[in-house]
Amino acid sequence: MVGAVSSTAFQINRKLFDEVLCVKELLFKAAEDHVVNATACTVCGSANLGRFAAETAVHSVGMENINKPAVFVFPELAVCLHCGFAAFAVSQEQLRTLGDGNVAG
Repeated sequence: MVGAVSSTAFQINRKLFDEVLCVKELLFKAAEDHVVNATACTVCGSANLGRFAAETAVHSVGMENINKPAVFVFPELAVCLHCGFAAFAVSQEQLRTLGDGNVAG
């Protein structure tokens, strides 16, 4: 009976994990679409947006992170040419790299 409970608990946890993963993928896609398809600035509402290819090194501040390598991302950058607000989405692969704890992030 213990095996059946463990198996059921595993199935429930696996289903919950899959649902969370699906939600995370949807949120990532929504963020990426928002940046790529934006027609107005999120901050000031201006339609004067520029699109640029970017190279960004993502890392945390602080001496405890001094020896951790940065994660380089190459997103499409949307910049409001009125107020200067800029936004980009980080790919899922790069998010995993940032989240694994072995890099400054």
